[in-house]
Amino acid sequence: MRRKTAIFSRLNPSHILIMTDDLEFTPDPPAPSPEAQHRAVRVGRIADDLRLAAKDDTAYYTSCALYSLQEAACLSNSPQITVDEANVLFLALQDAATAIFAQFPNPKDCIFARGAFWSTVSMMQYWAATEERRLSMRPDSRQNMIDRVRWLRNALHNVSLKNQIRERAAKRGELALHDLMAIAYAETPLDAGEF
Repeated sequence: MRRKTAIFSRLNPSHILIMTDDLEFTPDPPAPSPEAQHRAVRVGRIADDLRLAAKDDTAYYTSCALYSLQEAACLSNSPQITVDEANVLFLALQDAATAIFAQFPNPKDCIFARGAFWSTVSMMQYWAATEERRLSMRPDSRQNMIDRVRWLRNALHNVSLKNQIRERAAKRGELALHDLMAIAYAETPLDAGEF
């Protein structure tokens, strides 16, 4: 077993070098840049929304994830994500796929949603692509990708709005029934023998 000794760098005291008996030096990995940290947080939030979409309130969480993805991937100054980050996004989207397609009972809409799903995968790849590769994409292909993802986002947002409206209507119905029952009980004589 090698004996390890920590040595603080004279040039940068925050860097610690680990020295073993055979004089191998292993520096601590450098801290990620603020840009990389911001990008990782953004990717994490999108992946979290997609993971939630697989479990509950699919339309709402997928719509939120797609909005964030479009905003991040299609801005001209958006930093490129790593292949690992793109894979995290893809796996989260793949986990939510069945729940997403279940939001489209109409077969024609479901077919279009499947195409939009693959455009979402393309957008993830686009975000991970180099600037040179992004610029080589035909403008009409890029716009079709953006429009399909936006269609999916809007369609799911509309489903989410319908669900919210239905929930509020159901609550109103429950409250109205509760009020009617309270009135009915208030008017009912306590002793049926009074009649």
